[in-house]
Amino acid sequence: MRKPEITLLTEGFHYNGQFHHYSSVVHIGWYAIRTKVSMNYFPAGSCWDAWLEIHLKEQSKPLNLKVGAWFFATLRNTQAMCEALFQLYRDLSERTFQFRLQAYLNQLQTSGFFVYSGYKFYSNGDIVNDKNGKVLFNFRKDDLYSTANPFQLCIRPHTEGFLGGLKSRFGARRIDLELDKDIFCSLLYAVYGLKFD
Repeated sequence: MRKPEITLLTEGFHYNGQFHHYSSVVHIGWYAIRTKVSMNYFPAGSCWDAWLEIHLKEQSKPLNLKVGAWFFATLRNTQAMCEALFQLYRDLSERTFQFRLQAYLNQLQTSGFFVYSGYKFYSNGDIVNDKNGKVLFNFRKDDLYSTANPFQLCIRPHTEGFLGGLKSRFGARRIDLELDKDIFCSLLYAVYGLKFD
């Protein structure tokens, strides 16, 4: 797999012969999976799958940069490419952060909430289902916690006792963090005083 033709500049970036301003970046999505590989029950290395999505104002489809291989001969090369793609994500995330954040802040200021991962997050702590408008949780009384998946947070009702614990597990909802994770974590801290990496 060849290296993506992308060059970061002061005001924007070139990708496959086209120039895009950093201010035109609406969202950045990042996801990576590492899979351990065994051959005849012996560890043989790891496979890496990673993708970077760059959503732009002027395009309906995002730019997709992907790295992945399922062949033993390319495992080491794929890991290096995955690390290079992650560094590109970090650099692009840093250069576009203020523009992407401003869109969420504008929404929060004008509507009293921002939309993320299919939920509306109100400044008073309410989390509302974006489809039917039902209040599902509140940051002030319910539990937000990390999972083993770094691209996911869960929120569940805060309850006491054994039966309450079972009920809260079944009532838990997932918040996917593939898109604008850096912005969402910053908003969690700035608006609700919650800290997640």
